[in-house]
Amino acid sequence: MISAIAAGHIHSPRNVGPLEGATHYGQSGIPGEGPYIQLWFILSPIPLLSGEGSERSELGRGSPPQSNALRIEDAAYRSNGCFASIASASVVAEMLKGRTVEQALSLEPQDVNALCGGLPEGKGYCAEMAIEAIRNALLPLLVAGEGCEQSELGRGAPPPI
Repeated sequence: MISAIAAGHIHSPRNVGPLEGATHYGQSGIPGEGPYIQLWFILSPIPLLSGEGSERSELGRGSPPQSNALRIEDAAYRSNGCFASIASASVVAEMLKGRTVEQALSLEPQDVNALCGGLPEGKGYCAEMAIEAIRNALLPLLVAGEGCEQSELGRGAPPPI
């Protein structure tokens, strides 16, 4: 059975991509070879005022924003597969707007499942695909923060439409 939340995302999709001006892209699965989720993000620096950054993330995990923290300004998705993959991608794209990269990377498949109002048995892989796409887009930023050159980010332009 499909939840009311998932049904809302399936019947009224929002944030369908690709996203013009995207700065980061990640996918899970291979288009044309079964189910897939593609995510596009526009990231921007978070200006921190003095004294900010001591509170915990809104998701309750991860460290507080750092001075070099990035915020997800916009997000979009494209998905091919069952209703659960579409709902998972749509929920993630909507929920991540305004969050930090650290908050996005702290998400786990069970969080996506909960945000969807629960996925049917056997559809947990859809939440896992959404998480994999997020991590493929954003994990290189953590590597870059550890001294890699900008050219090593591996993010380039999003794939052609």
